[in-house]
Amino acid sequence: MYAGELTYNEKLYRFIVKDQQLKLIPLFGDESFLSFMERDEATGAYTAPPKGSRCHAKYFIGRCYDSGKALAIIPANNIFGYTIDIFSEVSALTLPILHIAEFTGQARSITGISLMGLELDCIYPAYQFFGHKGKPFTDEEDERFSVIVSGFDETVTELGSVTIAGVEVACKFKMALSRNIYGKTPISMDSVLSLNFDETDDFEFIFNSINSVKRLLAYLCNRNSISFTKIKLMSSDDDGRQYESANISESPLLNQQEDDARAKKQFIPYVAVEGKLKDIFQDVIDGKMYMRHIPNTIAGGGLNVPNFIMIMTAFEGEHDRLNPNCPAPEQKKIDAQVAIKNELESLKKASTGKDRKEIYRRLISQIDHRPLNAEVAFSLKKHWDVLEPFIKHMYRINGIDDKISKIANRVCGQRNDFAHGNLTKPFDTDTISDILIIKYLVYVMQLSKHGIPKENIQGILKKLFDAKVSTRVTYV
Repeated sequence: MYAGELTYNEKLYRFIVKDQQLKLIPLFGDESFLSFMERDEATGAYTAPPKGSRCHAKYFIGRCYDSGKALAIIPANNIFGYTIDIFSEVSALTLPILHIAEFTGQARSITGISLMGLELDCIYPAYQFFGHKGKPFTDEEDERFSVIVSGFDETVTELGSVTIAGVEVACKFKMALSRNIYGKTPISMDSVLSLNFDETDDFEFIFNSINSVKRLLAYLCNRNSISFTKIKLMSSDDDGRQYESANISESPLLNQQEDDARAKKQFIPYVAVEGKLKDIFQDVIDGKMYMRHIPNTIAGGGLNVPNFIMIMTAFEGEHDRLNPNCPAPEQKKIDAQVAIKNELESLKKASTGKDRKEIYRRLISQIDHRPLNAEVAFSLKKHWDVLEPFIKHMYRINGIDDKISKIANRVCGQRNDFAHGNLTKPFDTDTISDILIIKYLVYVMQLSKHGIPKENIQGILKKLFDAKVSTRVTYV
């Protein structure tokens, strides 16, 4: 819990931070607080803030009573709540909290962010910078076993710069080395993603940058359950040297840890996208990477109706973005489709009975000027060289026809059934295999855009989705 004072709308308030909630309490004798509240005309009592009262601050900077340390607090939304303590008769405005930055002293301008966590340890592993010399556990007097750690410069990988909210941000991977005299692991290394930028006091930008990294990791791990073990804010002295000035704690709603053991195995390693990660990151920041189909957890990524529809929506979004010149049917065919659609609409209106109208509705829904199955077939054919070993392996085991046209027709037929209300149609083995291939295809389309080599993409699919297929992997 934190307690102290902060200024909001040029007025001083006491604040309490507890249980991921910020309370703003008016100073005794300060009636400005009444402007937020409703007055009962009959009794003259002030009871609660008007519905929808909004907070106009993106974040708050406060000072704690006990330690004198500064806090930066960012709320989860801008809608005030209201509470009253019946014992002290103290009223307070309330806001849920997303992030709290606790400074080591007074608030300072920020020049960098350092992030650590399980996902970063997997994507940019520390073991690549450890070595050894000699034989361990030997009785030979002259034999020594030495652990060798790479020099700091060897552990740093510059990723390049991205733009977040108009600010240029330099990104790099590095290692944090720590010693533990009393623990079982005397030396440990943690992977760090470091973001550096010009000096700023804009905490909205800082927290947006952290969330941008979280979205990048969600893409690289195909799940939204991303957590950080440490988030440090860095400031710079007069000589330009950085030092830690604050630590950030996140709301449990944001810091969702993945408890599935597969989290340590299924991800896209940095070496697979080396030299291209900056471009992928920029697409994530700019919303040019469709990600709404990514499941919240590994377990939540199973095949069900909502996931199926989201995966197909992801395919349609990426196909339209990446293939704007996909060949369309000839005008003569389009005219014929329009004519048939109009005829079916007339028959539907003239028909009687729920079953007949439903049949006509389904027939009409499958007429499109650019059928989805044609788009699926186009993209499958375009990326066949990458997907072929996965399709051949999966379909051969299950005895399924692996022709592109068959895959496209099956998966689009299932999609149309679900999209038009027939949610009871079960998945069969063929369709399960088809939708897995479409899930792979979405990643293939996105990664191919950035020039990732074919063998690397195949290795990524194997690792990210634990695909049991033999392919050549060149980046390990």
